[in-house]
Amino acid sequence: MLKKIWDQSGIIVSIICLIHCLALPVVSIILPALNIAFFNFEQFHQLIFLLVASFGVLAFAVGFRVHKNFKLLLFSVFSIAVIGVATILEHYIDEKIAHALNAFGSLLVIAAHLLNLKLQRQMKCQHEHCRVEHGD
Repeated sequence: MLKKIWDQSGIIVSIICLIHCLALPVVSIILPALNIAFFNFEQFHQLIFLLVASFGVLAFAVGFRVHKNFKLLLFSVFSIAVIGVATILEHYIDEKIAHALNAFGSLLVIAAHLLNLKLQRQMKCQHEHCRVEHGD
């Protein structure tokens, strides 16, 4: 149960990051008065990155111990790194590029968490009791 909660939390935080990155340009154009607090909080990306990285490290470390898939581990590190690079460079590159990198990274992190969950489930079902239950 605890194994799943890290991936699920990572997915939720990545979705929040994705929504923020996709909504910010629209909100700032359509409703400039609403471009406050949540949408224009300067440390938002740093906070989200810390959450994404923390849940990612926990989920992918636990998952790797179960499925031993080194390619997924590398993909997971890469996906978190994309968000990290975008967060670090957001003040040095065009805002649209930073948001696009964050959105892309969020999609990669979501995919990595979903794959992590899938591989853990597959490993669990390779045990004898699952073969009997599923009729394999």
